[in-house]
Amino acid sequence: MPYPIAKLAYGLRCRLAELAIPFERYNLQIAAGDVSICPSKRQLLRKRQHYSLDFVCENGNVSVSKRAIPNNTPFVYTENCFFECTDGIALYNFDLPDLTSETMGHFLLRPHKVGLHHCNISKPFLEVLSKTSYTHVTHFYIHNQNHRCIISLADIITAFPRIRYLVLSEGYLTDNWLTDLLPLQNSSLEVLRIYVNSDQFKKVKKEQLLTFLKAQRQGFSLAIKILGSGKHLKFYFLFLNEFLNRKLNKFETNPPPPMKYTRIAITYRDVLSAWFLPVYTSYGLSRK
Repeated sequence: MPYPIAKLAYGLRCRLAELAIPFERYNLQIAAGDVSICPSKRQLLRKRQHYSLDFVCENGNVSVSKRAIPNNTPFVYTENCFFECTDGIALYNFDLPDLTSETMGHFLLRPHKVGLHHCNISKPFLEVLSKTSYTHVTHFYIHNQNHRCIISLADIITAFPRIRYLVLSEGYLTDNWLTDLLPLQNSSLEVLRIYVNSDQFKKVKKEQLLTFLKAQRQGFSLAIKILGSGKHLKFYFLFLNEFLNRKLNKFETNPPPPMKYTRIAITYRDVLSAWFLPVYTSYGLSRK
């Protein structure tokens, strides 16, 4: 049974406030419904910092900078400062323990955009990150050269259910990423852009690809860029191209089809091919 925090002895509350980092003190005040719960160190929140922040981890130490052109500027704060971030954040070289570092305890993360760069992404990593920001994130970007981790798109969307725009510009996906996403067809996702290596793309079955597209809400956009080439991939892409030509409408010229159409675009060897589903396909009808 939970113990009412406000009933703790005054001395214990003072000691608790001294031991807590700003994020923890703020949560204690929210839980108690009274800032006086931490009498010796009331935690004030500096709201709505309208700029993007970059968090960089090097050798276990996390530094923070404001994103700016042409160069970022260091973000300076004192021991008891606590800031709300409502724009965008980017994490570089983060592992799971870095998400709860002392530096991160100075920030209340409520960003609309999140970027992960060369992080060790896992389901626990996403779950911890989402606990402070999942209700606000609509745009999610991943650029990952960390070959140790396999990225699950389904885990990302489960952890951040309000994502509308998801981009994976570099990284290794689970082999079954298409079928893993099918149970999440009612998610908020509107745009999915991924870069995949040629070996992984060959594992995509054309029937599963078509089923996935038909399961999405009308207006969904899928863009795939294939990295690398090879004789076997060339033949596979020819078969896939012919299959999609039969099942979907191929788009040949600019401008692109109206946003109401569900669409797929595949870039292979710097050549873009695009198709879109007829509107009636969204109602369970398919082309012969």
